[in-house]
Amino acid sequence: MAEPVTSRLQREIFFRTFASATRPSEAVVQQFVESLIEMQVPRGAVLFRAGDPSDYIHYIVSGQIRLDDPSGRTAPWSFGGRSAIGAIDAIQDQPYSRTAVAVEDVLLFRIRFEDYLEILEDNFEFAKAGVGFIYGRAEELSRGLPGDFVYPDQRSPDLPIRRPLGRLGLVERVQVLRASRPFRQIRLQVLVSLAQAAAERRLGAGQTLYELGEDTSALWFVVSGSVVGERAVPALAARFAPGTMVLPLAALAQREAGYRAVAAEPSLVLALGKEDLWDVMEDHSDVVRALLAFVGQEHARLQTRVVDRAEAVAIPPAAAPARG
Repeated sequence: MAEPVTSRLQREIFFRTFASATRPSEAVVQQFVESLIEMQVPRGAVLFRAGDPSDYIHYIVSGQIRLDDPSGRTAPWSFGGRSAIGAIDAIQDQPYSRTAVAVEDVLLFRIRFEDYLEILEDNFEFAKAGVGFIYGRAEELSRGLPGDFVYPDQRSPDLPIRRPLGRLGLVERVQVLRASRPFRQIRLQVLVSLAQAAAERRLGAGQTLYELGEDTSALWFVVSGSVVGERAVPALAARFAPGTMVLPLAALAQREAGYRAVAAEPSLVLALGKEDLWDVMEDHSDVVRALLAFVGQEHARLQTRVVDRAEAVAIPPAAAPARG
């Protein structure tokens, strides 16, 4: 094994630089620095192979890594310094889906995934910031792609509520939340708490949920009818059917709305305040894992499409979060 070339101070500077967008506390910085393991990978060497357990997230300090699709059906992903690899698979609790090969000599840090989980669970604000940041990066990655690809028809065929006339019961609210892909892996007990905090809203055709540039304080779930999310530049229009969350990538990015959302027909929606979500998430780490499992799947899907057209967009290591 090669002798280490970095000091603790250098690891700390590295992490503070990469994590600047999530503003980690001093406790997070020190926990992270203690957990980072230096690795030197010579040119041409394989860091991990498709099918290996995704036990580590790897942060590239210098050099370049290529991620090859073993099937050969999709183009390689290429990553240099200031990026992380292996995170998408780790957060989905699946083996590495690609083989990582050093294109040139590489210096990297890696962290055991279980250690990363402990840091997240011990530091709620860092976990919350990571959720917002990675959703924001996935939303940026989606820009320029067709709306029907970014948000394909994801209606839930199992949602029993079609055109409810009266108020929804608690069980029905839980069913609506659980039908949405971002919430699908959240435990039933936790979904009950979220459903109790959600509010119903009936919309007429053409009525808006929010306008471009508004500070959206809620997540919206379609119960009946349909909602269209749209943006002029770059152009995007996507329809959300019953059982879906409206514009989930943008909604969880924790920033002003880059879209407007409008009812395409008379519709019933549920509004879940983001602060209510954060309150529940602080006590239940599986909410973090569920949200990140969804965005990990979406990031991989979007990135595959983007790489067919241009350079891959890397996930910064500070935003490479928890296992789904």
